[in-house]
Amino acid sequence: MTPPASTSDAMTLPTSPALSSRISGFISTGLAGARTEPGSLPKPELQSLTLADGGTIRLTWWWAEMPMLGTPTVLVFPGLNNSSRWHFVQHAVASLHKRGYHAAVVDYRGIDQSLTSPRTFGADSSADFPEIVAAVSARIPPGSDLFAVGHSMGGACLAKYLGDAAGPSCRVRAAATLSSPLALASHMRRLESSPSWRAANFLTASIARLTLLRKWLTDPPSRPHLRAVDWAGVFACMSLRDLERATICPMNGYADPEDYYAHSQPDLQRLGVPLLVIHARDDPVIGVSELPWAELRAHPKIQVVLTPTGGHLGYYASDEAAQRVDALVGDFFEKHRSRAVPGRSRL
Repeated sequence: MTPPASTSDAMTLPTSPALSSRISGFISTGLAGARTEPGSLPKPELQSLTLADGGTIRLTWWWAEMPMLGTPTVLVFPGLNNSSRWHFVQHAVASLHKRGYHAAVVDYRGIDQSLTSPRTFGADSSADFPEIVAAVSARIPPGSDLFAVGHSMGGACLAKYLGDAAGPSCRVRAAATLSSPLALASHMRRLESSPSWRAANFLTASIARLTLLRKWLTDPPSRPHLRAVDWAGVFACMSLRDLERATICPMNGYADPEDYYAHSQPDLQRLGVPLLVIHARDDPVIGVSELPWAELRAHPKIQVVLTPTGGHLGYYASDEAAQRVDALVGDFFEKHRSRAVPGRSRL
């Protein structure tokens, strides 16, 4: 990943590059997914949380080794099919841990655990975030800062939650998104626009389909909650839109994918907390030109960093690249801490 470039002074609309310029994005994305386990993290603590409708999510906690008064906590919301067990997610946590932060990764409904209700994870999972934030707030000292970072779809859910929760009661002090689809319907149209984008679409949908099939085959407790799935549609799907039509729409109660996208769309204008948006020009999954640039540039609390390379969460492809993006996120959180901590410099 090359040094980041802020878009705050840019007057032209960023455009998604041609396939030849996105090859680097495919490579870094693949390398990030192949990362080995970081060696610096201690054993985590697992916390199961039963939601109001009977659904279950899991919080995977890494507590700061030497907590101080006012030690911040960061909620990490992974992307589609990712969880606390993915090594690149753990690398993101490791950087927060080195800063002395507590970190809690959210493992969504049905991700690395059994489904306990007919509702599954999707772009509408922000509906679960109030209960998640309340559970985390109950475990950290009153008044200590709570930050949040969202990867890919997790970032879109986070932005949606922050818009819905705008106001003085919002517990999250500042947040960051990485490689996130902040204009869902537009991003989906981009993924259906040309052979190279359709290939990325098909690959992403295929991985999600395999995850669902593995759950059906190896996780009997989940099967009763998958009855609404259109399995013929699952086997025939060629895109994320097809897969969503066969799974999330019937399971979570949407008429069609467009209804699902509209319901899940973040309202950035209502955002009430500082938000750092990090995106790569060569992202091969979430096109940069489809980001809601007018809203991003107009909002006084949103800072955008557009990097020349970085792929789709490919910021974690190597230690060097991860250090750069971690510095962006960590420095942003340090800037927005509610109080200075004696003897602690801003990194």
